[in-house]
Amino acid sequence: MKTIRTLCFLSLVWTAAFSFSHLQAEPKKEKPSTAPTPLLLESIGTLSAQGVYLTYMSIGALSDGFVAQVYDKEAAQSIMTSYVHLSKICQTQLSKLLKEGNLSSEDKKYIREIEITYGHLINQGQAIIDYIESSDQTHLKTFESNRLEAGKRIEKLIQQN
Repeated sequence: MKTIRTLCFLSLVWTAAFSFSHLQAEPKKEKPSTAPTPLLLESIGTLSAQGVYLTYMSIGALSDGFVAQVYDKEAAQSIMTSYVHLSKICQTQLSKLLKEGNLSSEDKKYIREIEITYGHLINQGQAIIDYIESSDQTHLKTFESNRLEAGKRIEKLIQQN
């Protein structure tokens, strides 16, 4: 009889333990830090430098391909428009990071340089789009001045990484 009572008691305790286990406080989850980590900032810088470099090379290759008649007007305009559009998105995101990010003055300066470089790439790409539409040679001057400035800035950015 004592064994039956002990088993009943243990069964009751066991049932109660599982029945009320959901009422226990859940362990607190740590809130993620709002400050970017050095690894995150280094990654953003490296990927951004790569982004401006590849965009610079792509705009140049497409422009050369158009002049060599590898691409027709429609294809060249369509591809260049996508480069310009993607560059604007990157520039906008970098602007948001500058405004809302918890960044050191050194990080802000580097990101601002990338943002400015995207501006030159956007102007370079838009100049080719405008040239394709109009054949106006003044667009080629705009293209070339932005190409040269973007190239200088990209070289500095890459040397900093």
